[in-house]
Amino acid sequence: MKMLEYTFQHLPGYGIFRERELWKHKIYTWDDFDKINGSQLQLEFFHKESIFHESRKKFEVEDVNFFTERLSSDLYYRIAHTFPNRTIFLDIETTGLSRYYDKITIIGWSILGEYNVHIEGNEETKTKLLQDLGNSSCIVTFNGSLFDLPFIKDTLPSVKIPECHIDLRFFSRRVGLQGGQKKIEKLLEIYRGPDLNEIDGLEATILWYKYKEGNLEALKKLIRYNAADINGMKIIFEKVTRLLVETEISPISSTLIFPFSSFLPTPLFTKDRREKTKIYLFDYKGQRGPKITIKDLPDFSTRRIVGIDLTGSEKRASGWAILENNTALTKRILLDDELIKETIKYNPTVISIDSPLSIPFGRKSVFDDDPGRSTYGITRECERIMAKRGVKSYPCLIQSMQRLTERGILLAQRFRKLGYAVIESYPGAAQDILGIPRKGKSIEYLVKGLLAFGIKGFYDQPEISHDEIDAITSALVGYFYLADQYEALGNENENYLIIPELKKNEIAGYSEPVAIGLSGFLASGKTTSGEFLQKYGFAYGRFSIVIANLISGEGKEVNRFTLQEMGEYMNKHMGQRWLGNELLKLLPPKGNVVIDGLRFLEDHSFFKEKYKTNFYHIHLVADEDKRRERYEKKETNNTSFDEANKHVVESEVMELQKFADLTLSNNTSIDDLENKLKKIINQLCPSQLSSEANMVQKVKGK
Repeated sequence: MKMLEYTFQHLPGYGIFRERELWKHKIYTWDDFDKINGSQLQLEFFHKESIFHESRKKFEVEDVNFFTERLSSDLYYRIAHTFPNRTIFLDIETTGLSRYYDKITIIGWSILGEYNVHIEGNEETKTKLLQDLGNSSCIVTFNGSLFDLPFIKDTLPSVKIPECHIDLRFFSRRVGLQGGQKKIEKLLEIYRGPDLNEIDGLEATILWYKYKEGNLEALKKLIRYNAADINGMKIIFEKVTRLLVETEISPISSTLIFPFSSFLPTPLFTKDRREKTKIYLFDYKGQRGPKITIKDLPDFSTRRIVGIDLTGSEKRASGWAILENNTALTKRILLDDELIKETIKYNPTVISIDSPLSIPFGRKSVFDDDPGRSTYGITRECERIMAKRGVKSYPCLIQSMQRLTERGILLAQRFRKLGYAVIESYPGAAQDILGIPRKGKSIEYLVKGLLAFGIKGFYDQPEISHDEIDAITSALVGYFYLADQYEALGNENENYLIIPELKKNEIAGYSEPVAIGLSGFLASGKTTSGEFLQKYGFAYGRFSIVIANLISGEGKEVNRFTLQEMGEYMNKHMGQRWLGNELLKLLPPKGNVVIDGLRFLEDHSFFKEKYKTNFYHIHLVADEDKRRERYEKKETNNTSFDEANKHVVESEVMELQKFADLTLSNNTSIDDLENKLKKIINQLCPSQLSSEANMVQKVKGK
């Protein structure tokens, strides 16, 4: 008799309790039912006699799907033990955990005593796998519901997966065994052997990278590791079934349990395709190294990018790296002041920090006593997106991350107030995307991946730290950011996490918009310059428009005094980044723009982050007497030149000059200023000199 023949729960209206009631009346099997044919007991328990007889017929022709459809999944183990020849054990190895970025390297499977493996790139084994899956009626995996099967369906869309699926991760919990497969094997005293017992999924990815470099022995070990996983699954399935039936009040005994553990094949290898009984090994023929290299990106050799792998405390050194001329220089730095000092020494185009730089929208504090914790949680949108993609990351406000998040936010604020563009990066995600192994147990292959990408330097030395290597990767994210080959995860309220995007989205005839920012002291010509650029097709915006709207909303008069006072208030309480975002809302999402009135260093950093290399900062200068003369000609100014010129909102204007791409003198005529600006337009975006703009020139010429 088979285990399924002791089962009655596939009948309509019969669950575990009614099945046990039958067993109490010594109706253990379908044969027992036949012996009492015609009795009152039969009529009571089997009022749908035709369905019972149909079960007999389906059983004889091994129609497994008939029972799969009628039994709950917690009884699928009875199907597997009844039809072992139709049961397939399967396990995959991958380059990582993300279905979004990683890929399957090998798929191992076993039916009874035969072990097969599909190696990525082998069409013959892929065909064999699809055939065996199609011919199977029951599949056994460990965590396959969440990992193996979704991966396979993405990789092989035409695959047919049996509906009868037993996931040992959850099956084992029924007898109190929890955790990963290696942990359960240890609890059940399953031993793999000295060379395989310590291998885990992370090391399995390294074996694949070694194979890609030409090491066939690494591939053999990876396959033996996979076979050991499948053998372990067979033993777990058998032992858990025994423990399960011992706890059930049922007639099912150990004699009904099929001994899958007696079929534990050992893979045998060959380099001869004709030896069908062995696993055929071949040299890797696919792409080696990262999915993309620095040669595939624009040349930013003249740009400096700083990457920081921040720690949660100044007592532990952070990794720091400067990327210049495609060469990385690294250090380990303890204090925030030292991080800032070392960074600004190089005047970087962008600073990329491996740390959360914001908190969930609605939260006020990083700590658990924040009253908004229960409402807004501990996770940002960017972290939820990564989790959906299978990229391992931590919520920014779990207790172990709170100090790091606080430190990252404060450090980014300090950099931005000094005028430097800052982005948030995550090296682990970047490494997944680029096809570079994470540091894990060893940084050897991470270093090799960065070298293969094209990053030069002396970071391949034995004394290099994990933090420094991650700092290089953070800087590399900045490289993709400047190249406009990035994806911003998150939302405007929480800012964004920047990750590389391997394929740049290009639209025919479309070029990235140019943003020109204008700074300078009062009456240096900012508004005149902005209005001139507006005539040439630039969308015109200035901070004072946002501030004026706020003043008007309060029912006050808009003048120089109220503009400066409100500007000071907004800077202190809402911040320049908030003001910048409000200004951007007033501008069209596409096309070139000119921003009039950069007054704080943070204004520069904000627009540098928004427009990257397409942000062009012009600082206008004019003699004080000339500025005074221009200022006093305006009848709308109700504040003296000296008072307005020394207002606190003008205090950082001089500092902005050192961040400007060009300092433009404006001591002469308007025509001279316009000619200078026209030359700049010709350099930055010659297409902006449209027929409409040329028409404006002709009108002026008259």
